[in-house]
Amino acid sequence: MSPEQIAIVFAVLLTAAAIITAIFTLSLIYIIIAHIIISFVKKCFIKYAHKIIYILTGEFLFKRFSNGGDLAVWRALYTGTIISLFVIFAHFFVYFNIENPLNVIKGNGWQFCGIYAAAYATFYARFVSQWTYLSNLYNQIKEAELNIYDNANNNNEKALDALYRWMAGFIEDAETLHLETKTLFATVILNWSDKYPKIHEFYDGYNPDAIINGNQTKNKLCNLTEKIRKIHKFRK
Repeated sequence: MSPEQIAIVFAVLLTAAAIITAIFTLSLIYIIIAHIIISFVKKCFIKYAHKIIYILTGEFLFKRFSNGGDLAVWRALYTGTIISLFVIFAHFFVYFNIENPLNVIKGNGWQFCGIYAAAYATFYARFVSQWTYLSNLYNQIKEAELNIYDNANNNNEKALDALYRWMAGFIEDAETLHLETKTLFATVILNWSDKYPKIHEFYDGYNPDAIINGNQTKNKLCNLTEKIRKIHKFRK
């Protein structure tokens, strides 16, 4: 090979090496940037996902209303409207068809009705399952209570402590499921809290906030009973 050919080959090899190095460097930069973006999005998602879902699904309504069929209607109207608006905006972006939203609703009326119906069915079925669970739990506790007293184990502190813990767990479940202010369960909570003072100790000391975060709040059950009395205007 002549010196000119060798120089050309050498120049081609250098160019190829430079291109490969540039591609590798850019790929590495893209990977690092993508990793940073994914990490940031992941942290934001973990931090705010619960709040976003809390707002979109109407969970905030539980702060003012107790769980029930009527609240299922309001949540269905709220979430159904959000989903319907999302569908309308998606229609515009997918088909690039800017038209009156009323025309979209008129042309797909039954589909939008189905959104609201599905939302209501979901929320009401969830409420029924929660109510059934709590009712069955109450029946099991009453059965255990009867067995303890029928067997003349009034002096069995361990059995009674286990029963009181179970009752405290029932109250915690009722509060978690937003059923504590329902008249049926509210009367049970008030009756147990007045009749069995030891439930206060177990409820205040063994609730999830006290165990996970170490925030043992005194008189937590008293605050709950006061809330129930205020809503239903029960007398002490």
